[in-house]
Amino acid sequence: MTTPKFSASKIGLTLLAVLCSVALFRPGLIQAQRNPPPTASVGSGSPLPVYMVNDPAPLVPEGFLPNSTWKFTTWTTPNMLTFTATVQKVEGGWAYLAVTSDNATTSRWYYLPLMPGAWELQQ
Repeated sequence: MTTPKFSASKIGLTLLAVLCSVALFRPGLIQAQRNPPPTASVGSGSPLPVYMVNDPAPLVPEGFLPNSTWKFTTWTTPNMLTFTATVQKVEGGWAYLAVTSDNATTSRWYYLPLMPGAWELQQ
């Protein structure tokens, strides 16, 4: 039986490889989030989030035509949201609305079938 002999250079290289692998694969420092996450604001400047689970039929309320004005009311928590919108364009379930809330008007596309609330035609 022969006994393996290691030279000083092989032992040195092995030790260097072990030290490098320890230095490279050590766990990093994990820090918890110190500041609370920002709260969501709901309004005409930031529309309601829409979560799609199933694809409903892309329907808009009857009479949802360009230049008609509608009042939208939702029961989201912590309070109820109401705004007035003038329809500018309708395509499928999408409507390009000029939303007026708190004397500010913004225009953007909304997907109406998934908005939790009720639409009332304004005369």
